[in-house]
Amino acid sequence: MSTGGAIDLDCQACAACCHGDEGWVHVDASDDARVDASPALARLVVLTRHGGYVKRSLRMIRGACAALEGEGEGRWRCAVYPDRPSVCREVERGSPTCIAARRARGIERDAEGADPIAGS
Repeated sequence: MSTGGAIDLDCQACAACCHGDEGWVHVDASDDARVDASPALARLVVLTRHGGYVKRSLRMIRGACAALEGEGEGRWRCAVYPDRPSVCREVERGSPTCIAARRARGIERDAEGADPIAGS
């Protein structure tokens, strides 16, 4: 898929933004309608109580979001993509958050070998 002259990054081959060592993906109040409408998403949401505060998050399994499918196949997909939480919707291909996630996973180049930051 071309990005109009920008470096072509393939999200389904990468999925770096779906991996991390934080142990959870934040689900906030703006996601309530999505969680209520999606049984698949609701099954993945974990509630943690701290005093009077309740934190909602998506489970992580072996360092990856529980909604991520395709481990070992080289092609990834989000099982709840249409209903994914706001924090996931905010990550755009090629954004600083995307590039930082790629670098954290050791993925510094696109399919053609170009560095997305340096443009070479």
